[in-house]
Amino acid sequence: MKKINISDIDFSINYQGYYWYSNAKHPIVVLNDKLSEKLFSRLPFIVEANFYSKENNLSITIKNIDGIYSLHQVNFNDTIENQGTIDEYIVHDLEGISKIRMLQYWEESEQDEFLENMSTLIPSWIAFIGFVN
Repeated sequence: MKKINISDIDFSINYQGYYWYSNAKHPIVVLNDKLSEKLFSRLPFIVEANFYSKENNLSITIKNIDGIYSLHQVNFNDTIENQGTIDEYIVHDLEGISKIRMLQYWEESEQDEFLENMSTLIPSWIAFIGFVN
């Protein structure tokens, strides 16, 4: 997972996901559509968003923290395949969507003296990977 800027987002590809504006009661669902730079208006602003492109194996997470956008992107082509676990979560505010799917990625830790100097897997980051149909 790496930190990105708005200009790093590929607006030419299709995504599924959602974005939640500061003045909205519910998030807006995106199903296989292109994003627009217009999403990032000053007011209302995005409080939270998650997007996933299945074709490009790419996930984007957006949060607005103290008036500043924090954007992170994961290109799953650059990750180790068997170091993630997939979980599904029930959602209440996404119209027409019952569950979202998230991938929890684990990284190997250094040897732990309390575990007989064995290395272990520890949670590293979590990324949105789409809706459950």
